[in-house]
Amino acid sequence: MKLTLLLTILFFSISVSWARPLDIVRHCFNDSFKNANVYVAGWCNRNTKNLYLQCFYQNNLDGYVLYLMTIKNPQNISADIPARSVSPLLARTGVTDWQFHVLLESQGYIYDLDYTINPQIPTVSEYFHKMFGVSSQNGQKMVVRVIPAQEYSEAYDDIGQNWDYYINNPEGFYPLEDVLSYLKNFKRSETSTALSHLTR
Repeated sequence: MKLTLLLTILFFSISVSWARPLDIVRHCFNDSFKNANVYVAGWCNRNTKNLYLQCFYQNNLDGYVLYLMTIKNPQNISADIPARSVSPLLARTGVTDWQFHVLLESQGYIYDLDYTINPQIPTVSEYFHKMFGVSSQNGQKMVVRVIPAQEYSEAYDDIGQNWDYYINNPEGFYPLEDVLSYLKNFKRSETSTALSHLTR
């Protein structure tokens, strides 16, 4: 009886310790959605940095900044000049065309302050399906650059508004990848992680 009670308490404690940081982040994201110090329409790059510092960095949680754009020539991603046209389907402000878009991914979920008119935290695949129709807009190929959130945040003041045009050799550090490839690789890594837990 005592052993069962102790195991129950231990399990509950572990569950709480795992859930707590994510719960805090979710509450923080909801609060940030209407916080003028965090969110300003039309400044997704700045908003993402603010969101990371406010909700993730403060709680010792990692994340990745996803830098989205479209390109004119899908056959030559790295060398092409961005077409600078990203067309969201569920943008918070109702816009239909962005030069680029920046958002945050952490533990399989997307944190985008420009997604829908109310705060929502979709999975990666759900987000790309609902927000961008998965792979292309207006016949142009959508690509993504994945950047560690802490590094993006630290470099933000130096790189200014647009990572691709201000950082020296972004392709050498964080190469562009088409969104479909990113999603396939992401799902593969999720499966590998789940299998590793099962085999331990």
